[in-house]
Amino acid sequence: MERLGSSRTISLDVRLIATSNRDIPEEVRAGRFRADLYYRLNVMSLRLPALRERPEDILPLARRAMQACARGGRLVLSLSEEAESKLLRHDWPGNARELTNIVQRAAWLATGGKINAADLDIGAGPAADEPRAVSSDAPAAAADSGLDRDLKERSAS
Repeated sequence: MERLGSSRTISLDVRLIATSNRDIPEEVRAGRFRADLYYRLNVMSLRLPALRERPEDILPLARRAMQACARGGRLVLSLSEEAESKLLRHDWPGNARELTNIVQRAAWLATGGKINAADLDIGAGPAADEPRAVSSDAPAAAADSGLDRDLKERSAS
């Protein structure tokens, strides 16, 4: 590589990790993903099952998320049995990101040394297999929203 404006070449050793939630070989067969790019990227394939397929990872990941909050200056917390049970019953359509966000939110808002089931805000997001409805008049609705209107007023002043 050469830095912009330089004529000196710098050697790099780079590895690229690409991920998808789609079946890329099927996407190639259907013509929705370039075959040449697939073969360039597919040096080694790893399949990591969804979190719902590996429930044994849920509680260790939750504890790791709580430890991350503790490093931010918060009290080290634990999960109540009811909270653990609630975490294990959830389907986790958002995988580890969803789990981490829910546990961190509960850890930051928890009072005392335990996260209880009631502290876990689970199920507020869209299901993974539900298509999101997009209205054809969404831009018009957004333009009339209070936030957008307020931003326009602020920029006009």
